[in-house]
Amino acid sequence: MSTLNAQMYIRRDTAADWTSTNPTLAAGEIGYETDTLKYKIGDGTTAWTSLEYWLEDAEHARVLVSEIKTNNTTSSDLIVTTGSEKTLELATSVYEDIQFPTATAKLPASNFPTWTQLTTNLYDYAFDVGDYLHLQSNELMHAWKEGTVGSFHSHTTIPDANASGGSYYVNIEIIVGYVNASDIWTETTITNEKEIPDGSSDIQHFFIDVDTIDFSGIKIGTQVKARVRRIAAVSGTEYPSKLFIHQVGCHVELNSLGSRQISTK
Repeated sequence: MSTLNAQMYIRRDTAADWTSTNPTLAAGEIGYETDTLKYKIGDGTTAWTSLEYWLEDAEHARVLVSEIKTNNTTSSDLIVTTGSEKTLELATSVYEDIQFPTATAKLPASNFPTWTQLTTNLYDYAFDVGDYLHLQSNELMHAWKEGTVGSFHSHTTIPDANASGGSYYVNIEIIVGYVNASDIWTETTITNEKEIPDGSSDIQHFFIDVDTIDFSGIKIGTQVKARVRRIAAVSGTEYPSKLFIHQVGCHVELNSLGSRQISTK
């Protein structure tokens, strides 16, 4: 038995029954499962309870949390308490979308898309070449990893199948405006084209990965705005029908649960 900290202790055993029958541990007692290199905390009523660890370095007994369960016996909430102006920080980032929907967009005076039937009961804006929409403002969320890029993309659908025997192409332009490090609005234009292969079906969805925007030097809460337009294809034959554009999205990197203060990461 060795001291782990002031509140709990480790019991390490290499007997075979620790790896096969998982003996009951007293509440707060930690058992070592040799075949999986996991420490498990006993609750006194079941063989193993909710918190599992795995050894990254067996020689130095460095333990890392691998799984947390709150329903081994009776389901309960998982409550995490941090200090004042502290949060949960991710060593490995995850991704989330900032969404700029088209259905709520503002129409320009000309060259605007038409509100068109998509499925039996659903409608969306359909774009000819040259049509565009002004999309709503959003902000870089408080969980955003400051300084990382935003990856802009669009969700689109073709209303009519491609049975031409060859590929068609559609091209999307997004103008991204945002407040830079000097609190001045700036804008950047990005474009990308998508192949609509022969054999594509009616109302088939196509994801268009447009481009990234460099958000270095700006902070959480920064305003971001967009305009989306269908432009002429350059790689081959233009898709002859209108194109539904449902949404412009921006994948952003997150590394915390919110921010430590209202305006400070």
